[in-house]
Amino acid sequence: MLPDSAYVRKIIFGSVPLMLMLTFLLFEANERSKLPPYQKAEDVGQDGDYLMPSYAIDLKQCMFLFLWVAFLCVILIVYCLHTMPRKRALLRKFMEEGEQTIGDVFYPEDQTCYGLNAQYGTVTYGHPKSELEHAYIRRSVRLFQNFSREWVPILVLPSRPYSGHPKADLEMAYLAGERQKSAMSFLAAYSAVWAVGNIAAAIYVLIVVESNKYEDEFPKGWLWLGICVGLMPAVAVAVNFLMFQRFMRWMTKGDARLLQGADRGLAANGDGAEASENYQPMGDGSDGVMRGVENQRSLD
Repeated sequence: MLPDSAYVRKIIFGSVPLMLMLTFLLFEANERSKLPPYQKAEDVGQDGDYLMPSYAIDLKQCMFLFLWVAFLCVILIVYCLHTMPRKRALLRKFMEEGEQTIGDVFYPEDQTCYGLNAQYGTVTYGHPKSELEHAYIRRSVRLFQNFSREWVPILVLPSRPYSGHPKADLEMAYLAGERQKSAMSFLAAYSAVWAVGNIAAAIYVLIVVESNKYEDEFPKGWLWLGICVGLMPAVAVAVNFLMFQRFMRWMTKGDARLLQGADRGLAANGDGAEASENYQPMGDGSDGVMRGVENQRSLD
């Protein structure tokens, strides 16, 4: 299955400005080979090291910039080929092994992030352990259906009571990830081309250093190149590991907190009519939150 052509165009055209900048730096590094070597400091009345002409590009910084771009591309490769499949596997685990309970979802209509709708809301559901009577869990979740809902299925992983997410939103997230498989494969291949190209550019910069006797500008350049290239895969894997652990914690714990009905004034008669003075609604129009949960428990 081929990736969407619009997505491919966005990736390619979005990388053009960076490509032009790096091409300019490579051209400047090549032009540097036409300049004379460093002037001695004493030639200009100073003591110490060599001086670089003010119009010459710094080859050391140029090489590290190419390596930095290559490192970001390696991180992206590991993310597309390893981290994204692990995220999809976690979502599939929710749908296959998750225990279903009942809860309410609240989406704040006026929620914005830099002018865009932020797809986050709050879910409240009954604690899956039956011995905790009138105990509820409230946490933030990612929403694909941007409206408030009551009495909807919530999936909770076994032995992880704080991992509740609306079932419909989990299914939509999983399907979105499945549709992105081909796009992630293309992005990984495109990033690999970029990584190889930038490493080759860094090698070329060192060739310019050696062939024009600029070793004083960047001593032990080949050693630094070998260390950076050798550490790229390990560091990229470590970064992606931390990213997945952060995602795992968000899915299974997040900012969840336990609410006791006696303390929070949740209605005990199932219709939400009675609430103590300590009751805290989730927002405008959400006073009926947990009616569905109470109704379900009354049926049980």
